[in-house]
Amino acid sequence: MIFRISSIIRKFLGHLLCIFQKKKENKKYLFILIFSIFIREISFSQYSLPHDIEMSDSTLREVLDEIEECLPVQIKVDEDLKDPLNLFFREGQKVEEVLEMLAEITNKKVRRISSKKYQLESMSTEKEGKLKEYHLSYLRSREVCDTLKELFPSEVKVANLESRNKIIIMATDKKIQEIDKIIQEIDIEGKQVKVYSQVLDISKDLFHELGFDWLYEKPSKQKNQFSVSVLGEESAGNSGPVLGSKWNLIRQFSNAAEVLGLSFKLLEAKQDLKITSSPAILIAHGNTGEFKITEEVIVGEKKEKKKGEHTSVEPIFKEAGLILKVVPYIHQDSSVTLDISLELSDFKYRQTNQKKDWNFNSQGGSKIGRSLSTRIHVKNKETVFIGGLSRFTNRNTENKVPFLGDIPGIGHLFRSESKKEAETEMYIKIFVEVC
Repeated sequence: MIFRISSIIRKFLGHLLCIFQKKKENKKYLFILIFSIFIREISFSQYSLPHDIEMSDSTLREVLDEIEECLPVQIKVDEDLKDPLNLFFREGQKVEEVLEMLAEITNKKVRRISSKKYQLESMSTEKEGKLKEYHLSYLRSREVCDTLKELFPSEVKVANLESRNKIIIMATDKKIQEIDKIIQEIDIEGKQVKVYSQVLDISKDLFHELGFDWLYEKPSKQKNQFSVSVLGEESAGNSGPVLGSKWNLIRQFSNAAEVLGLSFKLLEAKQDLKITSSPAILIAHGNTGEFKITEEVIVGEKKEKKKGEHTSVEPIFKEAGLILKVVPYIHQDSSVTLDISLELSDFKYRQTNQKKDWNFNSQGGSKIGRSLSTRIHVKNKETVFIGGLSRFTNRNTENKVPFLGDIPGIGHLFRSESKKEAETEMYIKIFVEVC
């Protein structure tokens, strides 16, 4: 109220001084003008609501429009609020009182421009927030940025400096304290897993014939023993007893790995098993490790000719072979969940008009593949096997005596050809160790 009276007096004195300087000769005109201005200021500042106003689920702008319809005033707002308002104003309330109530609810302040014009302005307080920079040691800035946006969708502003692995936060002190605690708990050094793998090429159905499943699953259930039988009697289906001989050597090892180690050495000696590769890799929690044993062939050419230059030819390669992808998830008890994806592909060549001209290109040939994916849970320092994917190989070998083997008519006497077909099964042995 005091502010309103002082504003009226200030405007009254300003008008008085201006008129006194210009209209000294007309004292009657001066008195009438001063009196009319004073009455206008008093009357305009006493606008009251002619009836009750009740608003439900309305925006701030809708409430102000309702007030402007019933009073000869103009009310502006610098920023409209989208949150719904439920308000009630009774008949006879002053317009200034109504605007003060709205300003308090919407965290704004009222500025009176003139007797008929008002402005609702946002208050610049500490609630606008402050900036803080975080340098991440272990996590990626993009992951933390996305997480904070999900946790605080409208309360916090987050900027990502991916090249420096930093994030910048703008929030209130209370929110920054919460973010400090969250980042302190999640930005810690994660565990890693050493994954050792062996790619095994096994003769077709050899594991089943030798009882591989029995060796791997039940090494501790057999007692140490050695037995030999000559002309022993066995049965084979419905054909009756069959005489034969056999020998067994069963030893109780300390763990299954020793049994497997012994079995592998015996198979390698017989050339029924071939370890094609033994890669090892260190993988962080939740990241992807990839093993690739592939072969690339040229399947076409890309020709490019620029004006005034020679034509450049670039070969187009395709690859096939073994691709193993492993994603480890480490648990509190050091056990590991592995997401494993295995792809085995090969080229199926075409034969051209010439007998020995095998090729793979855009005019012929194809790529065949087999794949599997699985999720397994293993203990620390445990070995698992996956696979059983078949591979068929066809080899043609030619041996000849130099020069003599190429003589027409009698050359076949000095050269020989051999064909070898083999079908193998591929297994992957995986050993995990948390470090």
